[in-house]
Parts: sequence; structure tokens; C-alpha cells
Amino acid sequence: MKVVSVAAVTFAIGALWACAGEVRVNQQTPAPVTPAATATPEQRDAAEGQAIRDAVTVCNEGDDATCKAKCNAENDTNYCVAWAWKLRQRNLIPAPLVEERTYLKKACDGGNQSACKIVPVIEQQIDAADNERRAAEARERIATARSGPPRVDVLWDDVNVGAIKLLFGEVGRDLVPQTEAQHRKAVIDQWFCPAKKAFISEFGSAEYAKRAADYCNSPPENGSLRRANQAQCRAVLAIGCP
Repeated sequence: MKVVSVAAVTFAIGALWACAGEVRVNQQTPAPVTPAATATPEQRDAAEGQAIRDAVTVCNEGDDATCKAKCNAENDTNYCVAWAWKLRQRNLIPAPLVEERTYLKKACDGGNQSACKIVPVIEQQIDAADNERRAAEARERIATARSGPPRVDVLWDDVNVGAIKLLFGEVGRDLVPQTEAQHRKAVIDQWFCPAKKAFISEFGSAEYAKRAADYCNSPPENGSLRRANQAQCRAVLAIGCP
């Protein structure tokens, strides 16, 4: 199942840079040259914007290797921003958000203020794309389970997996850092509740309650929710889903 990133379809190239507030290619009149020591912040921003526009022009008209080399080898932050822009212009699906962030972060670390304004926008897009991917994986996993017997055991295993991830925190640690509250909400919304609702939809709430009670009263077992104590087991399985 191919997952299309939210960022790829909802953040057009113009909107991305408009969110950053400063950089718009070929939409500004070149600012007059002012010595850096006496330039106002507005003049420095204008000069930086013009330098980025010039770099974008070179990158669009030239080859990729030269554009990237000016960022990677020569540490020209304007070309780092220009290369990130060029990546976005290609409208790839999914969008190469992590690579874009890498070059924008390099530019920001090098003092490019326009890049620093864009990095948070990319971070939000990466977070949205990761959330969508995890939700899609949960939906696909449930759909796959529905095709294989025995149904009641397969769906109960899905509930168990979601509960384990919720109780022991075994999801999301290799992705964008989350607070504990964000992590808990993501697991409930994307793993546990889809599985619980699928089980109840087919076998009813009474069967769910009976299985939950029998399961939590069973002896502890490594790799399962029963390795928690009975109170924790019951509390997790009793979490309400909208």
C-alpha cells in the first residue's frame, strides 16, 4: 500500500516559502548593496534573499552536482537553501522531507536566517507525514489480518499488540521526538483503538470484555501484555475509544 505524504500534496512550493516569510524567487527587486557593518536587519534580510534567488537561478539552470557541491564542499549556505528548493520543485511523492531538512539545517547552522525560518515548517511536515504513515500501517495491518483465519484470534492479537505498544512504549522512538502525551495519543489513535474497534465490530463488546478478563487473569508471558501486572493489563484493555 503506497502512502502519499500529507506534505507532498498540501504544501506547494510557493506556500512553503511563503510560510517562512522572506524568500520568494523572482518576485522581488534586487536590494541596493549596503556595507554589512552598517546594514539594517531589513537590508541584511534583503541581501540574503537576493543571494538565495541568485543561487536558485544558478541551480535551476545548471547541473545538480555543481549546485550540491557549492553547499557541501564550499559551505555556501545560499546554495544549501537553493538545493532544498530544487528538491521541493520536483514534486516527488513522497516528498524528500528529511533531505530537505538536512540542507536547510546546514544552511541555518551556517547563519542563514531564511533557512532558519523554513526549518520549523519542514519539521511540521515531517511530523505530519510520520503520523500519516503510522496510521496507514495500522489500517493496512488490520486489513491484512481480516483476510486470514482465525478471525477472532487475529483481531485479538492486534488488540494485544496495540496495548503492548501503549503500555511499554514500543513505538515511535526512531521517529520525530514526541512528548509522552503525544506518544500515548498517537498509539491510542493509530494502533490500539483501530484494533479494539475492529474486534468489537465483528465479535461484540461482551466477547471483548470476556477475552480481556481471561487474558489478564492468565499467567504472565514474555512478549505479551501479560508480562504486566493484572491491574495494568485490565486498565490498558479498558481504555475507551471514540
